[in-house]
Amino acid sequence: MICLDKVGHPATPEGLKHLKLIQHHEDQTQGFIPLHRDGTEYQAPIDIGFTADDPDLILMAVDNGSGYARIPRFLIKDQLAAGTYEVVLPQYRTTDKTVYAVYPSRHMSCRRQDVILRGLVARLTALQSETAPKHSPLRAITA
Repeated sequence: MICLDKVGHPATPEGLKHLKLIQHHEDQTQGFIPLHRDGTEYQAPIDIGFTADDPDLILMAVDNGSGYARIPRFLIKDQLAAGTYEVVLPQYRTTDKTVYAVYPSRHMSCRRQDVILRGLVARLTALQSETAPKHSPLRAITA
């Protein structure tokens, strides 16, 4: 694992440029990650170590010291609690990521579908409240 005690704990978004980001393939950053603090957005410069599309591979790379990654807290809550991982720049937050439910449009919305979507939103809201600072509430968007 990358040892921030050796390479230094970044104190500001600018400090991220000295660490390697293991980027998920769908998160095309263009060299910057928007971070938010006290209502202000900061463009944090980043250096991409590599890009992968497999979450297990990304975690393995973090474990092997290849860099840091943006990972949903609920996926690593045990490692955070054990001190294996730590949050870099905890006073900042990243932009929330939208989650979409996709289904064939030829099917009319039905009660079963609504129940599933409401259950999914409830579970994601519970995970968010367990692991992250308060953000805007999650909501289902249907077409």
